[in-house]
Amino acid sequence: MATKKKNAALAAETAGKKTASTGQGMEPRQITPESYASRIKRVRASRKLARNRLPGAARIFYRSVRILFRHWNVIGGVLLVYTLINLLLIGGFSSGDSLTNTKDSLADVFTGNLSQLTTGLALFSFLVQSGSSVASGAASAYQTVVLILVSLAFVWAIRQLYAGNKIRIRDAFYQSTYPLVPVILVLLMLAVQLLPGLAGLTLFNLLVVNGIILVLWQQILVGVACLLLVFWTFYMLTASLFAVYIATLPDMTPLAALRSAKDIVKHRRGMVLWRLIFLPLILLILAALVMVPLSIFATTAATAVFFLMTVATVPVVHSYMYTLYRELINA
Repeated sequence: MATKKKNAALAAETAGKKTASTGQGMEPRQITPESYASRIKRVRASRKLARNRLPGAARIFYRSVRILFRHWNVIGGVLLVYTLINLLLIGGFSSGDSLTNTKDSLADVFTGNLSQLTTGLALFSFLVQSGSSVASGAASAYQTVVLILVSLAFVWAIRQLYAGNKIRIRDAFYQSTYPLVPVILVLLMLAVQLLPGLAGLTLFNLLVVNGIILVLWQQILVGVACLLLVFWTFYMLTASLFAVYIATLPDMTPLAALRSAKDIVKHRRGMVLWRLIFLPLILLILAALVMVPLSIFATTAATAVFFLMTVATVPVVHSYMYTLYRELINA
């Protein structure tokens, strides 16, 4: 009985919005100015209704963090395993001496009343840059595999916690790997969708930044074309990111997940895009509030704290994205 209720809840999660279907043999509708105007009004009304129903980015972030703190024992256990794996297989914080040397070198550069604040911001920028750099060799492969597996564990745990189910830490690892292949295929599709944006940035850097094109109107044309390529990538990712979470449902294929993700953001891509941009912005601000003073007054410990904060962002990101996904379905 419990299994039937669980499957029914998971099926209802992907139900989304009901769409009207046309029967066989029906005559195609004639498009008139009146029907087109009526359709525009319906679209605007649906957007307004969705805007009123969809919570703001700050409220979604609060809800996503609240559920993590309410179930800190399970989420913390998975996070502890992830931290230990990072330390053992990938390597943890190793740039402590580099950060200290950077601080000593910046002492002669920044002077004046705001020298400490400028130094702290520069050190925080150094930490972000070193943390976002891709590891080389086997460490990079380990990092990718571990991140995917732990992400599946976090998504499974957060879904069960939202459903009100009691789970154990080991359940998050034992029962979360069944959708591994669909999730990997969706991630490959996301990588393909990144290509237009990367091509646009590469062309702009090659033609404009390097000075191959010097005429102003030609630079503007190239800039607009590159901007359109980047916009195309953002347009596709606005929907496809949610396909990762839909693909973790039982009996869900990658193509069905992508179609469902496209359907739940229909007519709401602008609102969804802002809520996606809000997440890295708020995480960067919160990290700066902690790391800038720490980099100034406790430089040795700053690297370790930044590593722990970086690891802790994984459940926060998945909780926020899953909460946004649920709100899109319910709106």
